[in-house]
Amino acid sequence: MKNAYLYLRSARDDDSDTLSVLLEQERALKNWAGHNGYKVIGVYVDKGVSGTTVNRPSLRQLISVCASDPADAVLVSDYSRLGRNIVTVSKIVKTITSMGVGIIDISNPEEFVHESFVYKLLCITNDYYKKLHKKV
Repeated sequence: MKNAYLYLRSARDDDSDTLSVLLEQERALKNWAGHNGYKVIGVYVDKGVSGTTVNRPSLRQLISVCASDPADAVLVSDYSRLGRNIVTVSKIVKTITSMGVGIIDISNPEEFVHESFVYKLLCITNDYYKKLHKKV
């Protein structure tokens, strides 16, 4: 059995829906892990923290534990949990994968996140929508 850390994030911190979103992320990740031969050895949650920054308490803790006790993978419910722009996501992916830890987006689990064309395309699309939203 392979070992995995889970990473969950929600930018909102103001209502019970946020808790529901985080609980659903955790449920989905644990379910996927169990069905795909992964043992969950740690869960890291950033609640109320924007995905536009790498300065997130639980993300920093996850990166630190990956350095000292690498797992086979970090599981995320989708790549946007890692970040909301290509620069942020790329920094996180590069840091974690340089430690020999893969990152799996369970919504597209065929490839590790950093190898996925879909990941790269979605990052670009997400950047576009973020810029468009600011203009409105």
